[in-house]
Amino acid sequence: MKTLTIGEAVIVNVDSGEIWNPKADFISVEPGQRYEFEVPSGQTWFDCKNQSGADGYPSNSTFLIISERLRRFPSANWFTLIGTIGQTESTAFPIGSHLQGFALQASGALYVFANASSGCTGTTQDQ
Repeated sequence: MKTLTIGEAVIVNVDSGEIWNPKADFISVEPGQRYEFEVPSGQTWFDCKNQSGADGYPSNSTFLIISERLRRFPSANWFTLIGTIGQTESTAFPIGSHLQGFALQASGALYVFANASSGCTGTTQDQ
């Protein structure tokens, strides 16, 4: 597992169809350290017929509106990029397309996912 030094950057490919990204422990983070997350412009995910970037998209149908409480991070848009420390949603925080100077509250492996309902990962496509 890699611990980042000040000013160091890493690239993580996020598969919106995966429950946890990356698939193995990759980046170690420490509490109190400040981190910056940035998704390059032009990165898109497709959730069925909905295209979005890392900021996700709002509910655009009755079905999605009534399903909002089933999202892994209910207060963020569908497909917003979300981060966690370890593979637990109890440490989840929204990243979106850019998050700067964020101080983490725990140490461990950093994971990310596209915000969807827990059982809905098979209908996605990345670009």
